[in-house]
Formats: sequence, structure tokens, C-alpha cells
Amino acid sequence: MNEPKTKKTKKTKKKRIFRQSKKLQELIVILLQDSPMSWLALLRKVRQTAPYWSRKLKPDSPTVKFNVEALLQKGIITQDDQGVYHATKTW
Repeated sequence: MNEPKTKKTKKTKKKRIFRQSKKLQELIVILLQDSPMSWLALLRKVRQTAPYWSRKLKPDSPTVKFNVEALLQKGIITQDDQGVYHATKTW
């Protein structure tokens, strides 16, 4: 018979976030190289572009936020006083 779908646990969600990280970070940096943008604009642009970039990318807000924070920590992107993100290095 049909088995009920299992709920995604936090652990499986984290695994998915880490699997998508490299491609997603690359996409974020490339988008920010074209033009600096705010958090909402960046999230919208990533969601629009991701399916064309890689079929497996289905970014939700926490996934994008996690990767933006990782890039900020690495110093690849910066955030100014107005909250606009800028790419400091090329991918």
C-alpha cells in the first residue's frame, strides 16, 4: 500500500543545506558581482535563477541565509550600513 511520507527532520534538512552550499554560494557571489542588492532582492533573485543554474537547487530562505552568512564569515561578500550585500572577490 501507500506508505505515509516521513517528516523531514532537522538533521536531514541540514544535510540538504550542506549539499547545496557550494553551488548556491557560487550563484550568490556571481549575482552580487553583477549588482549589489539587499537581502530580499538577493533572495528573490536566487529563487528565480537557481532552477536554471542547477536542477537540484531548490533554495528556501534558511538555506540562502545560511550560505550568505557563510560567505560573510569567509570575507567573500560584505554588507554595508544600509544592509546591501557586495561581492568583494570573484568566484
